[in-house]
Amino acid sequence: MILDSETARVRAVLVNSGRYSIPEADAKIAASALSIFIGSDAAASVAGQAAFLTAVATAARCFGRVTVSGTTNASIIVPLPGAAR
Repeated sequence: MILDSETARVRAVLVNSGRYSIPEADAKIAASALSIFIGSDAAASVAGQAAFLTAVATAARCFGRVTVSGTTNASIIVPLPGAAR
């Protein structure tokens, strides 16, 4: 697993807790997963999309795998920062 600077912070918290070694913390992060669902009402509103995108961006920094489902084919109506994909 390649850790970026954000995931490394989560690893540091796990290791600093005294409960995990570095390899154990890496394995725990790699094994973690989160599923995020967006409904049609949220996908059609600026606030709903902003909340969804914030949840996805935060989850990507903390979990080994993030999946999204629901109304994922809606056009993006919130302004995205230049570096966003």
